[in-house]
Amino acid sequence: MKTIIVAMSDFLLLSVRKFLLVASLTTVASTAIFATAASTDVAAAGLKRTAAEGKKLGFVVTYFYYAMEQGETACPKGVWPITSTKEFLATKPPAEQQRLLQAENRKELFRRMIERGPNGENVCAEPLSAPDPQMYTLAGDRNDGLDLDGKTKDSAITDYTCPHKQYTDSQGRKGIDNQLGRVLACVNGLREKGTLVPYFTQAMRNGMWSMLIEISDVDNVKNDSSVRVDIYAGNENMVKNPSGEVMAGASLSPKIDPHLHRQFAGRIVNGVLETDVIADLFVPDIMTNRRPAFKIERPRLELKLLEDGTATGFLGGYISQNQYIAPSSADAEGELFTGLDCHAMYYAVHTYADGDRDPVTGKCSTLSTAFRIEAVPAFIVRPDLTPIPTFSQRAKTLESAAAQ
Repeated sequence: MKTIIVAMSDFLLLSVRKFLLVASLTTVASTAIFATAASTDVAAAGLKRTAAEGKKLGFVVTYFYYAMEQGETACPKGVWPITSTKEFLATKPPAEQQRLLQAENRKELFRRMIERGPNGENVCAEPLSAPDPQMYTLAGDRNDGLDLDGKTKDSAITDYTCPHKQYTDSQGRKGIDNQLGRVLACVNGLREKGTLVPYFTQAMRNGMWSMLIEISDVDNVKNDSSVRVDIYAGNENMVKNPSGEVMAGASLSPKIDPHLHRQFAGRIVNGVLETDVIADLFVPDIMTNRRPAFKIERPRLELKLLEDGTATGFLGGYISQNQYIAPSSADAEGELFTGLDCHAMYYAVHTYADGDRDPVTGKCSTLSTAFRIEAVPAFIVRPDLTPIPTFSQRAKTLESAAAQ
């Protein structure tokens, strides 16, 4: 361990600089908040004034995850069971147990745990080598999301969709399409009330990725027949207060990347933003940010604009079943972490796919999906159009100056 000795005078100087930096950042944060209060009030009155002036409404998304029904009757059989390491080792002789528990044999252990085929096949790499294990999925008629196909009968088909379960949401609206929510509803780690969702949400808020939404040409926040909606991938971390809560009214910039920016036409009806459907939207990997952005086909957005200036709602669309099929290199370590059985999932996403219907085979290859959204007001600054430093940029400048 290295020992670092700092002279008292240097220590005091560093402490003063740190204090000044914190004070400066606090001032910037306060300025951003008060500026928001002064110009939009981050509340109903501010929204009305902004709308009356025909200005924009900006938001930073603070919660973004797969939506699904999670009531007491959603999974009557419980969550899908995953064989633990202890359970697997109990089937082996004591000497083999000890060998597999050695650190150098860790990869072999996780590989052998998914060699569950009748002849020892790796069921992640060869899912068809064993029969469908019939993964537990959402029970009942309730589910959250959007009506993506305009149909209410399970037997209905369109040029794009296959027959599938049509759900009813908590408001009694029928025709809700959310097959991926159906599949994930009983997966312990990935269900919306699962063990990993708080981690994914905190990782997003800590800077792994972010999403910005901007509504333009708003003349009335209650009813407006024509608005423009832009969805961007954020370029900076969200701004949080000392309690770790995302602050409203911060200035944030989007990534200037056409791949991660889409524009919708929309309208506001009784305080609810509704957009038209567009071809696609790319969203960063919301779990690890290690994989490429995934595509949502035929997306549309529905957001309720609340009186306090925040917004809640859904982004719906269709995602390829291939997004949820494990790679051939997968092993049991991922199953233990997420609760997602790669073998059962392979069959489930093929069984419940309801979009992108092949006109020849009649089979579908995408799953209807809904992401639940919560968002707070933000000033969205386009550096390519308006050279105004964002909160994050100003903070970095102050930090650099204090460090000198």
